[in-house]
Amino acid sequence: MTRDAAIDLLEQHIVRLLGFHPPGLDRVLQACEVLDCKAGEPLLLPGNPARQLWFIAQGSAMMAQPGPDKEEHIADLLFESDWVTDLQAFLQETPAVYRIECLEDAVLCVFSRDSFLALRRDLPPLPKTRVFGSYRRRWLYGGFSENRGFSVTIAGDGFTVVSPKTRVFGSHRETMSHR
Repeated sequence: MTRDAAIDLLEQHIVRLLGFHPPGLDRVLQACEVLDCKAGEPLLLPGNPARQLWFIAQGSAMMAQPGPDKEEHIADLLFESDWVTDLQAFLQETPAVYRIECLEDAVLCVFSRDSFLALRRDLPPLPKTRVFGSYRRRWLYGGFSENRGFSVTIAGDGFTVVSPKTRVFGSHRETMSHR
C-alpha cells in the first residue's frame, strides 16, 4: 500500500465516521506519517513512553499485558481501520502498560503525541450532543468524552470505552450499555 493510499483510507475513515468532511481534516492528514511494519515488530513495550497513536490502514496488531500470574494476556486484537495506543500512557505521559505488536505486515498511519495534542488544541471542536452514539463524532476534534466515569472514543467500526479502573483501549463492535 502506498503512502497516498493509506492517507486516502484514513480520510475516508474519518469522513465516514463523522458523516461529513470536518474543517481542518487536511491538516490532520498532513500531520500523519505512514509506517510499514513487519509481522512481529513491536510498536510499544511496557514501561516505555507511549508517544504515538496508530491507525491501522492495512494488516493487524495485538495489545497484550502481563497479568497477575505474570503471563501475558491479549487485551485486544486490532484490524484495518482500528486505532491503537496505550491511551492512558499516551495522554498522561506515564509508562505504558501494554505491549502492542503487528501480527502481520502492516501499514500504519502514525500521529505523534505532540502533533495529536496540537491538532486537538488548534482545530475547532465539533458540536456537543447528548446522544451516546455521537461520541464517535468527537474523535480528534472534541477529545475524549466523559460519560459516568468512562471515556468514549473511536475504534474501527465500533467505539471504545476506556474505564479509569481497567485502562481498556481497543475496538468493541458489540452493543455496549452501562447504568
